[in-house]
Amino acid sequence: MSLYKYYLMAFALTLFVGLLVGCSSGGNSGGGSPTSDKYTLTMAVDPSNSGSVMPASGSQFTQNSVAYLYYYPASGYVFSHWGGVNGSQVLTQNNTLVMNGNKSVTAVFAPVSYNINVSVSGQGTVTQQLVASTQVRYGNNDQVQLTAVPASGWNFDHWTGDLTGTTNPATITVNSTKNIIAYFTTDSGPGALTLASVPNGGAITALGNYSSRQIFLSANVLDGTEETFADQTQTDTSLRSTITVNTVTTSNLVLPSLRVARSASAAPSRLIKRMTVQKASPQMHADAIMHDRGHTLMQNKALLRSVRGTRAITAPVVGSQHSFNVDLSVSGDTTVAATCKKVGTHCYIFVDNKKLTDPFLTNTVIDSLANFFDTTAYPTDTSTFDNPTDTDGDPKIYILATPLERSSTGYLAGYFNPYDKAPSSGGYQSNQLDMFYVTVPTSTAEVQAIDVVLAHEFQHMINFDRHVANNASDVEMSWLDESLSELATFVCTGQVDNNIGYYLSGYATSLTIWDYYNTNGNLYMNYTGSCLFSLYLHDRFYISAGQTGIFKLLENGTVVGMQNVANATGMTFNQLFQDWETALLVSNTAQATSSRFMYQSINLQAGGLSGLRTTPWNVTSLNSQKITVLPYTPYFWSLNNVQSTTGLTISGQNDPGFLVVYP
Repeated sequence: MSLYKYYLMAFALTLFVGLLVGCSSGGNSGGGSPTSDKYTLTMAVDPSNSGSVMPASGSQFTQNSVAYLYYYPASGYVFSHWGGVNGSQVLTQNNTLVMNGNKSVTAVFAPVSYNINVSVSGQGTVTQQLVASTQVRYGNNDQVQLTAVPASGWNFDHWTGDLTGTTNPATITVNSTKNIIAYFTTDSGPGALTLASVPNGGAITALGNYSSRQIFLSANVLDGTEETFADQTQTDTSLRSTITVNTVTTSNLVLPSLRVARSASAAPSRLIKRMTVQKASPQMHADAIMHDRGHTLMQNKALLRSVRGTRAITAPVVGSQHSFNVDLSVSGDTTVAATCKKVGTHCYIFVDNKKLTDPFLTNTVIDSLANFFDTTAYPTDTSTFDNPTDTDGDPKIYILATPLERSSTGYLAGYFNPYDKAPSSGGYQSNQLDMFYVTVPTSTAEVQAIDVVLAHEFQHMINFDRHVANNASDVEMSWLDESLSELATFVCTGQVDNNIGYYLSGYATSLTIWDYYNTNGNLYMNYTGSCLFSLYLHDRFYISAGQTGIFKLLENGTVVGMQNVANATGMTFNQLFQDWETALLVSNTAQATSSRFMYQSINLQAGGLSGLRTTPWNVTSLNSQKITVLPYTPYFWSLNNVQSTTGLTISGQNDPGFLVVYP
C-alpha cells in the first residue's frame, strides 16, 4: 500500500468517527449536557418562604417525559402563577411540563387579600379603617373598623351579613371576603315611622304635640314560642294570651297615657307539637305526618348517610314498570304499580297503572310537567335553595302521580316523604329513592296547579337533605320549611297564595304556631302567613339588600326555626318579626319609607288589598280593650284621634314585646 493511500484511509476513518460523535451530542435543544438522556428540572418559589413545591429542585426526567408540578402555599399566601425561564411552558390545566430539555420554573405566590363588600339599605355611608395588621399587605387577619355614617335625618340601625349587631363603629377580622349590609332608618320627616318596643315594666314616651293623630299598637306576645317535638300531646290554649289596654284620661279627654298588660296561664317556652292531627285538611294532615317522620329520621342521620349513592333500581326508560310504597293514597293502597311515562333531564315521571288513561293526565300534560320541572323548578329551586343529596345513585328525581287523599275541605296535592331517603332495611316503608308524589288531577284547575306542587315539594326534599348533610340539630320547623316551599312556588311560577286578602282582612294566624285544631275557622291561613313571611325575606334581603345567598344559609343552617332565621339575617327574630308585621300594615303606602317596611313583589294596597286590618279604637273615650292571641300573630290596634300636648306615655307590664308604631 502506498503512503498516499494510507493517509487517505486514515482521514476517512477519522471523519466517520467525528460524524458519529457529532450526531450523538447534537440533540440537546434545552442546553447543557444530559446524563444518559435525562434532563434536569430546577424548581424555585417567589417570594422566599411563601410556599413550597414538588418535585424537588434538581430532579431528573427522561427525554419527552411529563413532569407533574405541585405547589403548596404557606399560611397567608395563595398561588398566583408559574414563572421563571420555562414558566410559560407549563400546561396550567393540570400543571404539567414536557421535559424535552433542562427546565427551570418558579412558583409565584401572592399574599392573601380579601374584599369587604359593603352595601347600604336606607341613606348613609360606611367608612373603613385599618386597625391592626399581621401581614405586610392589607389582607389575611387584618383588623378593620367599619363606621356607619347616617345621612341627614337618618339613623344607623344595624349590620347584617358577615357583621351583625348594632355596635357602631364595629371591628371585623378579614380572613375571607366579607359581605356586609348597613341598615339606616329614619324617624323624622313627612310620613316616616318610629317603631318602639315597650319594655317590660317600663314605658316609652312618643313625640309630643299630637292633634288627632293615629298610632298603631301591636297586641303581640314575643316569647320565643314555636313548634317542637315531644312524645305527649298538648293543646295550645295555655299559650293564648289576653292583652289589655287601659286609657288614662283627663277631664278634657286629652290622652296622657296608655297602660298595656298581658295575662295568660302558665305558658311553656315551647309549644309541644301533636303526634296526631285532625284529617279535616288532607294537605295539613300529610305535612304534619311527614314533618314528624323527618324528625324521627334526624335522630339517626348516620343511617341516612349510609345509603347515599346506592342504586336502588336500574335507571328507568319509558315503559319501565315499578312498584312504589305509598301510604296516603285515596284508596288506602300501600303498594302502587306504576309505569314510567317520561324521562326528562332531571326527572322520571311515573303514573299509577290504574290512571294510565286518565282524561286529565294525558301525555301532553305529562310532557308539560316534565318540561316545567327540567327547565324551571329544578334549576330555580337549586340555585335559590341548594342541591339535594343523592340517595339512589341517580341524579334524576322520581315523581309519582297517583290519586292521593281527599276530603270535603280539599285534597292532598302532593308530598315529600322523608322515609324514602332511608334504607328499607332500617324498618321504614321506604322506596329508597329521591322522589316525591303528586296527585292525579280531577279537573283542569288541578292540572294547572301541578306546577306549583312540583316547585313546593322539591324544596321540602332539598331542605331535608341539607339539614341531614350539615348535621343540623333537627329537621326544620314546619312553619319555616313551609314558608320556604311557599317561596319556591313564587320564584318558580310567580304565583302567591290566593288567600292573602283573607289573611290581611282579619284571619291572620300565628306565624310560628300552626293552628292544627282549626280554632280560627280557616285551616289554610298558616300557609298564607308563611308565604307572606318568606316573600318579605325575599324582597328585603334577596332583592333590596342583594343577599342572594340568604335562602341557602337557611337551608344549610345547623340550627332551626327562629334561631336559623336570626343567624341568616343577622337580626334577632323578635326585631325581624316586628318589622314584618309593620310591613304588612304600611307596605305600599307613603309611610313605608324604606325597604324595611316594603314589599316589592306584591302590592298590599292594590287588587282589593288594603294592608293588614287593624282594630280601630277611639282613645279619647274612657274605655279599655282586650284581645286574645297566640304568640307571633300580626295584630294591631289603630288608636285614632290621639291628642297630646305633652307627649304620649305608653307603659307595659308582664311582657316586653309590645310594639308602638307612629308617624
